Amino acid sequence: MFDFRSLEVVHWDYWQRFSLPLDTNIVTVVGPNGSGKTTLLDALRTLLTIDCAGNRDYKSYLRHNGKPFAWLRARVGNIPGPNGERPFFPIMDREVTLACRIQKKGGEWTRQYAVLGGDVSVEDIEARNDFMGLRDYRVRLEGAGLSQAIRRVLTLEQGATDKLCQLPPKALLDLVFDVFGDKVVLDDYQRARNEQIEADREQHGLEHQLSLIGVSLQEAEARARSFQEWNALKSERVSLVADILPRTELADLGASVRGARPQLNGVKRRVGELERRDVELTRQLADLDATGEALRGEQHEADIARQATQKSLDAARAELAQNDLLIRQETRLRDMIAAQGGADHERLADLAREARAKVAALQTEEGSLRQSLTTLTTQLSAWRSGRRYTPDFEASFRRALDEAGIRHSMLSEIVEIVEPRWQPAVEAVLADYRHVVLLDDPRDREKAWKLGEQLRYKHFVVADRAPADAATRGSLLEVVEFSAAAPDWLLRNLDRIRRVDDIAEGSKFGREQDWITPQGYFRERRGGRHLGVDDMYFGAAARERQLRDGEAKLRQVETRLREIADERKQAMAQASDAEGVLRGASASSQLADRADEFNEAREQQPRLQEDV
Repeated sequence: MFDFRSLEVVHWDYWQRFSLPLDTNIVTVVGPNGSGKTTLLDALRTLLTIDCAGNRDYKSYLRHNGKPFAWLRARVGNIPGPNGERPFFPIMDREVTLACRIQKKGGEWTRQYAVLGGDVSVEDIEARNDFMGLRDYRVRLEGAGLSQAIRRVLTLEQGATDKLCQLPPKALLDLVFDVFGDKVVLDDYQRARNEQIEADREQHGLEHQLSLIGVSLQEAEARARSFQEWNALKSERVSLVADILPRTELADLGASVRGARPQLNGVKRRVGELERRDVELTRQLADLDATGEALRGEQHEADIARQATQKSLDAARAELAQNDLLIRQETRLRDMIAAQGGADHERLADLAREARAKVAALQTEEGSLRQSLTTLTTQLSAWRSGRRYTPDFEASFRRALDEAGIRHSMLSEIVEIVEPRWQPAVEAVLADYRHVVLLDDPRDREKAWKLGEQLRYKHFVVADRAPADAATRGSLLEVVEFSAAAPDWLLRNLDRIRRVDDIAEGSKFGREQDWITPQGYFRERRGGRHLGVDDMYFGAAARERQLRDGEAKLRQVETRLREIADERKQAMAQASDAEGVLRGASASSQLADRADEFNEAREQQPRLQEDV
């Protein structure tokens, strides 16, 4: 710790400049109030970077003087301490100068400090200009022995030293030891005592653990003996599993092999026969495929020949009909000649009107049949190529979906009925869903629905699909196969409907159970009704039946068109003949004029009938 030797102040409070010697053990400062005792102590505090007493600070003292700067300079001792170190090391002088320059810069008061070796005057300090900041200066003072405890003592105001007596004894003792530098000894003692107490506590804990280890040792020995017994049993088990049991199984298998060898030889012979049979069947299948291909070619040629023959037959029938018409006209003319004298004109007028009305009705029927023929021809073209017939409203909507880039399929394209017996029942349930559209990507739902609204498509457009899970035994879903994901609500509906052979069997179920018969009689919670349909739409069997029914209907329509043509010609001839008589035409003149035509018709009649 350093000691003060002298103090010099310049422009501090009302003092211009003076020096005060302090090189004695005890310095007493006395005087009345206002004599400057506190001013002197605040100068020492400011030099030691300690706050001034009361509500004062160093700025108030400088404002009293009116000068823009002030100096505080002290000469202190730098004598080595008990450990041989000097307080202001590395300064090795016996005395050190502490200085504080306070000056006004830009309207603010700033402090600068200096620590110099020897007794250096204010002028020399200013000339050297070797100053340091507040933080570095405090570090130098703490290194010289100005501890926090000494700072606490020096901050006491004048006449307040009795406050030290109010401290608790232990706190006062700590303060005294801290001031004189012996607080470290007390701290070391307390730390050593705490370590001793902790060591005693740890020793007692180790003794307790030692007793527990003794008990654990006995338990470990017991577990070790149990482990040895378990290891012996394990070795025995390994021996049984790895050696004895395999030997036993090998012996059993050897006996089984020896006993099964005759049967195995028989099986091998059977396998050889089956392989030869398989080769023969494969060859026959190839021959049948070739024969089938040839038959399909012949069938195609036969279809072409049939169509050509049909055209020839139609032409021959038309020619025969025309010839029959001429013969009938000759007969009517002869009849009219016989009745020319007493002709009933009123009856002939009625006959002409009836014939013309019949011609009009036949033309209307022919137009309807030809429109049906166009639709039927389109359907047959699709069915013969293995495709499904698509109505115009469905085709236009699918065309719009394709143009919008929306991938989709139809429900009828993914449904296959595996049991033909239940085809009518499935057709009945799915009748309202024949034109349901299934979207491949659920994200296209909004665009597809907008197209459905625009084109007024009256059937469901489904975006949410699910794979068909295992069907409930006996349900309608069990006889339906889906080649792709289907609407989940449709799967649940088919799985909820139970198949029954007849109504008597269905009546045995409760009110909550839906059921359907093979003929399509359906019962649900609202009651029972017949849902059967006249045609089939789903699966390959439906397409085959539609093809057969379509071809039969085509033959009926063509036959009826031929009949209509004959009836129309006959009616037109009757109307013409009656109208000719009514107009006064002579049947004799007509018969004479057309005699060659009628003779030729009679001569050709046998040949035409033979051709037909």
